[in-house]
Amino acid sequence: MSVSRGKRTGWDPNTAQRGLQWGDLNEPEQAAVEGQMSLLGEEMDSRMSTLADSVQVTRERAEARGADDDAIQPYRSKENRLRSGAEDVIPGPVHLDQAARRRADDVEQGTLSRSLPHEDIVGGRWYFDHNRAMGSIEGIETERAIAVGGVVSEGVAPDEEIAAVQDIVRTGTTTRTSSKGVIKRAQEVMKMEDPTKALDPARNPKTYAYSRATMAADPNSPEGMEYEVRTRHLGRVIRGEEDPRQGTLALFGDLSPRAWASDDEHASPSERASAREWDRQNRAVAAMDHAYETVEGEAPPQPLNPLGDTAQDTWARAETFGDHFPTPAYRKAAGDINIKKRETVTDPETGETEQRRIEGMHPSASSDSLRHAWENEADRRAGEILQERHQTDFRVTPGMVQPSWWTAQKRSVPSLRSEAARQPGTFASLTGDAPASTDSRFNEHLRQREKQRKAEAKTPKEKTLPAFTPKGNPKRDLRRQGTPWSPKNFRR
Repeated sequence: MSVSRGKRTGWDPNTAQRGLQWGDLNEPEQAAVEGQMSLLGEEMDSRMSTLADSVQVTRERAEARGADDDAIQPYRSKENRLRSGAEDVIPGPVHLDQAARRRADDVEQGTLSRSLPHEDIVGGRWYFDHNRAMGSIEGIETERAIAVGGVVSEGVAPDEEIAAVQDIVRTGTTTRTSSKGVIKRAQEVMKMEDPTKALDPARNPKTYAYSRATMAADPNSPEGMEYEVRTRHLGRVIRGEEDPRQGTLALFGDLSPRAWASDDEHASPSERASAREWDRQNRAVAAMDHAYETVEGEAPPQPLNPLGDTAQDTWARAETFGDHFPTPAYRKAAGDINIKKRETVTDPETGETEQRRIEGMHPSASSDSLRHAWENEADRRAGEILQERHQTDFRVTPGMVQPSWWTAQKRSVPSLRSEAARQPGTFASLTGDAPASTDSRFNEHLRQREKQRKAEAKTPKEKTLPAFTPKGNPKRDLRRQGTPWSPKNFRR
């Protein structure tokens, strides 16, 4: 597995055109972040308890001000989630390669057991479906809808994001989030000449990467078509439906020729022609990958970019510590905890304390940016693991990995699936209001699969027909038993 050797690139939060990436840090800075991530795993129980105490204080202040129950409920839920997680967690260090392997495992296991019938890899088309759904909202252009959705995503669940954007387009506000700051920023984006300028990669790298990935996920673009071909091949190989040596088309189609046909003396002329075309197309993709990899400055968020930026929300942080939580339902609580960039130092002589930057930490990047870079590197390494395991002749990029394990993790928690099914707008496509989310389709898929399983488990019961008695009244006896009378119902 290759390791990103850090060399300071001059990334500056004041002029950044993309989120901080692992390769932007030099080796001492990478070591400092890895040390803090490992320490976070070891102190997870105490850190969660401390944050729960802080949330409790905020909740009690809100109650003292007379805030209504709708405003207090988010604090109460977060406090309960943190306290339950603190009791459930098994503290221990965490490392980049460990987080990468977990992501790769979730892509494979999710593809085998939690994917929808139309999905190549679990959740692989999430951004493309989201792009299409945003484009279907009336009264707003797709790019602006995606930018508004990125801002709104800070305050609503993914299942409600599209419906919240629709509310803002129609009425100028939404009741799906209690955060006035989120609503205010969304209203500002609606008025901006260039809505993409509302996304700050340094201040909020998750929102920036999320929105840019959605904008780039155009299903009709060459990259979108190539992405579909690659994920289809990867999904088939994971399921054992296709030999990994079977080549994939590089662009604009799916010939799927045998990669070794050009060297096979028994291959037919058409197979050899397909192999030559495959070689030509594969060289084109290799050149495209190389072009992405050597871009300096802004890294394009295309789904095929080997260094593509990926959205790292609380689910990503929870995924990193998934092995530390025996109960999956409490896993997401880990996403509320972040690494420290500064530490409190006490002067042994005077007893005075001061906050100092931890040795080796990047001088200007925020804790969110540093954590984002670490998680994004885990996605990149997970792609390398999948590429090596399944012998793909193409790069498995972070843009393939992140939506896949993200979807698999959400679908692995039954309580969250049930909660998603109750969210307003989840099944709105059935009423023509908004496109249904991937989670809602998975919920419906589970229900239909369970219904089918129960139907197949039922065995028809054989009716015992009454014997013919000459002295009795056959019609009357059958009528009392609820059996329609006919001559064939009698056994003589």
